[in-house]
Amino acid sequence: MPNIYDISASTGQQEEMLFRSVLVYALADATRPLDSEEKREALAWFTEDEHQLDVEEICDYAGVDPSLFRQQAAKIIARGDPVSTKDDLWTILRSV
Repeated sequence: MPNIYDISASTGQQEEMLFRSVLVYALADATRPLDSEEKREALAWFTEDEHQLDVEEICDYAGVDPSLFRQQAAKIIARGDPVSTKDDLWTILRSV
């Protein structure tokens, strides 16, 4: 996977990295230790049917299988360990 700061990465790679970051930040918000508006919104984004198409679209742009991502995200959220925004999406998903 290319480095996010690699300006030589192709436009497609840069877009995938951007949308992977969206998924990482959503997971980080959903696993915050304290209740907050960001946490509630992120949990709703992952769990409510009205957001399913949004999640699938972001996953598609990120080059991630939406079904697999939702399964892994549910496990990560249930586990309750905070996700760091500094982690790579693949590292996070493999940690389950």
